[in-house]
Amino acid sequence: MDSNEEPLRPVESGDECEIRYDASVPNDPRPLTRRWGFCATLGFGFVIAFVAVAVQTIASLPFIIARYFKDPEVFQESLKEIEFDGMLMGVSSLVTIPAVIGTCWFLASLRKKRGITSKEYLGLNPMGWKSWVFWPIVTLAFMHGIGWILVKCGAPEVNPWMKEMSEKVTHFWWLAAAVVIGAPLIEEFIFRGFLFAGFRESLNRYDSRVSLVVTILLTNTVWTLIHGQYDIYGLVAVFSLGILLSVSLVISKSLWAPIWIHFINNAFACFEMWKMANGVE
Repeated sequence: MDSNEEPLRPVESGDECEIRYDASVPNDPRPLTRRWGFCATLGFGFVIAFVAVAVQTIASLPFIIARYFKDPEVFQESLKEIEFDGMLMGVSSLVTIPAVIGTCWFLASLRKKRGITSKEYLGLNPMGWKSWVFWPIVTLAFMHGIGWILVKCGAPEVNPWMKEMSEKVTHFWWLAAAVVIGAPLIEEFIFRGFLFAGFRESLNRYDSRVSLVVTILLTNTVWTLIHGQYDIYGLVAVFSLGILLSVSLVISKSLWAPIWIHFINNAFACFEMWKMANGVE
């Protein structure tokens, strides 16, 4: 390449910035993409998941040990009720937030030499005030719409898991912290942040539209499967919500949109559980 030529620059591909270089240049060492490739993204996804599970497990140990010393004779029986310990869920979730975000940020920072910052990698772009107002309206409309459709298809009006949780949970407000704060941040940074960005850009080299569809389906399928506490109707609702979360990310070009939607959805769910726990119609 002539030294006087203008250096090649990244070109925009949809809402993703994909770096393409002149194929006529032999052995061009510069990268085709800025984010991690498909296999690397998948592998690092397991690393992030391991970190999340490890931190939550370590945070849960004091609660388990305390149950043992409280009454060793009924320890085995008390472990069956540990899933309803709201304080355990709240504490383990809140301490996992910095661990997951930090891991995602660190793995993204390893691509800095490719010309992308961690903030850009994860899509942490600011949203205008209209988006902060628009997405809650869309979320509430979606929740009522999908709920109405599922009930018409035979789903119970009250989610069985939510009903059981409202009846048995202890330390409700700790549970609320886990569901409303912990879940949106942890899950969105993993699925709509790190995984979505890596999968989409690595598949963009084949077809940008197909890559978007495949990325949405792949990330949402895995995200749905981790919600194994729900029945089939609940899983359909979770998958449908995942579609909305992905669409909001693509439209807004900001991870804050799905985090905001996820927060609103879970806050509404917690409010419903609080009403059931307190007999409020």
